[in-house]
Amino acid sequence: MNKTLLFLLEQSKDIEEKKWYIKFLEKIGKETKDLINDFLSFFRLIKENTYDVLVEKFGYVGVTLALSALVVIIFMVIVTRIIRGKDE
Repeated sequence: MNKTLLFLLEQSKDIEEKKWYIKFLEKIGKETKDLINDFLSFFRLIKENTYDVLVEKFGYVGVTLALSALVVIIFMVIVTRIIRGKDE
């Protein structure tokens, strides 16, 4: 009887334990979540020290227009560089 109970207990332990690949995926998920949180905190820091300061000084509309124009110009330069190729 004891051997049967011991066997059943061992079987239930094997079922309850997570597989190695599940543990590995959970660790990757935690590390990815930490990395995303670090990037978010970094970009929030940049936003607080640049965008918010500029908005207080110059106003929301002006800063938004200037930054959107800057993004469009950067995009145009990148696309032009891709179209022209490496010849120049």
